Amino acid sequence: MLMLLQSSPDPSMLNDFFSTVTASTLAVSVIQWLKENKYVPFINQHSATLNRILAWSIAFFSGAGIHYTFNGDAGVLTITGLSAGVIFHTITITCKQYVAQWLVYKGLVKGPAADVAAVKEGTRAVAVAPAGSVAAANESPAVKGD
Repeated sequence: MLMLLQSSPDPSMLNDFFSTVTASTLAVSVIQWLKENKYVPFINQHSATLNRILAWSIAFFSGAGIHYTFNGDAGVLTITGLSAGVIFHTITITCKQYVAQWLVYKGLVKGPAADVAAVKEGTRAVAVAPAGSVAAANESPAVKGD
């Protein structure tokens, strides 16, 4: 409730929001690129389970607070920041990142942007009501097309 009464948003909240949106948009872009890439044939439009696993993995790695270093000379892998609090934080951030990826995917890739692209490419038909009809009067100009 106190958050709603503040006159200006906390700058760290804006940074968190924009970093989440940026990471999610990049993740969706990478997954879409992999689907179209001929060098990775097992990731495509028809591999829904694998695509979800990939999305969850990207969400995990973009939000994990676990750090590691590897000393190749000594052959030692050091993992730091592994505590119950960090594990809980990682789970919540992973869920937040996945939801943001899903929203970007549904909003931009499969949503209105995909409809516009399909209409421009001629792969999806758009029903246009005759001029002067009730349906034509209720349509927005963007739907009518030119």
